[in-house]
Amino acid sequence: MITKKLVFVLALLAVLLLVATTPSWALIVATTTADGNTTAPTETELADGDPGFIHVAERGLNTAVYVGYGWVLTAKHVGAGNVTIDGTSYAYSPGTVWTTGIVDLRLFRLSDIPRLPALTIASAPPTVGDEVVMVGQCNDYVPYGTTGFTVLGSGSEIRWGTNKVSEGTRTINVGSGTYVYEGFRVTFDESGSDYEAQAYPGDSGGAVFHNNEGEWELSGIISAVDGSNAYANPVLYGRHTYSVDLSEYRDQIIGHITPLSGDANLDGIVNDIDATILAANWNMSEALWIDGDFNADRTVNGIDATILASNWQQSAAPIGGASASAVPEPTTAILLLIGSLSTAALHFRRRACSR
Repeated sequence: MITKKLVFVLALLAVLLLVATTPSWALIVATTTADGNTTAPTETELADGDPGFIHVAERGLNTAVYVGYGWVLTAKHVGAGNVTIDGTSYAYSPGTVWTTGIVDLRLFRLSDIPRLPALTIASAPPTVGDEVVMVGQCNDYVPYGTTGFTVLGSGSEIRWGTNKVSEGTRTINVGSGTYVYEGFRVTFDESGSDYEAQAYPGDSGGAVFHNNEGEWELSGIISAVDGSNAYANPVLYGRHTYSVDLSEYRDQIIGHITPLSGDANLDGIVNDIDATILAANWNMSEALWIDGDFNADRTVNGIDATILASNWQQSAAPIGGASASAVPEPTTAILLLIGSLSTAALHFRRRACSR
C-alpha cells in the first residue's frame, strides 16, 4: 500500500529531440498533504520547514528557479523567457542569457525584480542517503496499480516532494553528449521517502533543495531521467532523476548574479538613485537588497550606507563578472546623506531610550 507518495512529473523537454512528439506532462501526487503539496511545506510536513517553494516558477510548460537579484536559473534545454512566480508574471530581459559549455544550465535576467531574497547556492553536493526536496510544475495523476502512476494532461501546478540521493556516476551524459555535467541522482522507490518524487519528460528546470546543518541550499536543477521506458507513461518505480550539481558551477553562477555592493536598483552603477532608495527605506526591517540591505541582515542602516559610500560611482557591465571601474571619492552630497541618516538614527535611539 502506498502512503505519502509523491510522483514528481517535472517535465524534461526531450533532450533527444522528442519535444515535438512528447506531451508536456508534469508531476503526480499519491497520498500526501491535504492540498496536494501545492503550497510551501510546513514544519509538520518537513522537519526543517519551507526550503524556498515560492522561488520556483512556471516557465511556460516547464520550470525555473528565481535565485535572486533579478536572475532566473533553469535547465539549458528549457530556454529563456517570461516566468510566473506565485501567480505573477515577470518579463524576460533579452540579451541577458548565460550558459556554460554543454552543461544543462541557463541563467537569464528579468525586467522586473520580484520581492524575494536570494537563495543560497550549495558549496558541496548532497551525499548518498541525504534527503532532498524537489519542486517543479506538475499535472494530475491516477495510480497505476501498485507499480506506479499514470500522468494526465491537465491540472498543472507547482508541487514539492522528497527523495534520497542514491549511488551512481557523478558525470552525467545525456543524449549521447548533448549535455554532459557533474550531477547526482535519486531513485523512485516505493519504500523511499515520505513524499517520494520522480521527474518525467515535459518539465525540466525544477529545483532540488538540500538542508545543510540547518540551512536550506539550492543544490540542483532537474535535468534528465532514465530507467526502463524512461519516456513512457505510466511512471513506474525504479526510474532515476538526474540533477545538475550546482556546487560544481557555484562560482560561475554567483559571479553572474551578484550585483555591485550598493547597487540597489541593479542597473550596474552605484549612484544617487541607490542613495535615494537607501534613504527612503532607512531602518526598514525585513528589507531586501533592492531596499538598500547590502549586508543581508534584513535591516537598512548605517552599515549599508557605509557599503554604498565605499562603492560610490563604481560600475560594471550589465551581465555579472565584469571588472569594476576605478572608485572616485563619494561626493559631498552622499557624505551629507550618510551623515544625516546616521544623525537621524542616533536621535531616534536617544528618543527611544528616554521614553
